[in-house]
Amino acid sequence: MSNKTFIRQNVRIYPNKEQIQFLNQDIGNQRFVWNHFLFENKKLYEEKKKFLFYLDTSKLVVNLKKENEFLQLGNSQALQQTLRDFDLAIKQGYKQKKGFPKFKKKSSGGSIRLPQGCSVINGKVKLPKIGAIKSKGKLPEDFNSVTIIRKPSGKFFASFVVPI
Repeated sequence: MSNKTFIRQNVRIYPNKEQIQFLNQDIGNQRFVWNHFLFENKKLYEEKKKFLFYLDTSKLVVNLKKENEFLQLGNSQALQQTLRDFDLAIKQGYKQKKGFPKFKKKSSGGSIRLPQGCSVINGKVKLPKIGAIKSKGKLPEDFNSVTIIRKPSGKFFASFVVPI
């Protein structure tokens, strides 16, 4: 177990049209997968009082990607992070009585988390499959992961998990 402490460092990013299209696809894929497994979990719980957890959903997402080719257009590690977040939400909802997770809405914006393959180069945020995105603000030299956030206004931000 590590004793490291982390903070979040946020910066505004300015993706070009192609990058916006890719980010919107990834965010849409994340929302689709979340909502799909939430629907399946609600149905399964009503019928059998059971849940699908990460190991189940990570196997099922393979077929889901075959059935829905648009899921293959995005970043697969972002989908894996969605499944991990979903697993945590199901567990917290049941064990900590925080209530069942909610369906994600397009109008709420959205986000994707990328745990690896990201870097900062010449004042730009470099993401896998997307490339370098212009940014405004001080970028961290060292970080563990980055979450790309699209606000309901359409503005994009990068939120870095930075060790201190």
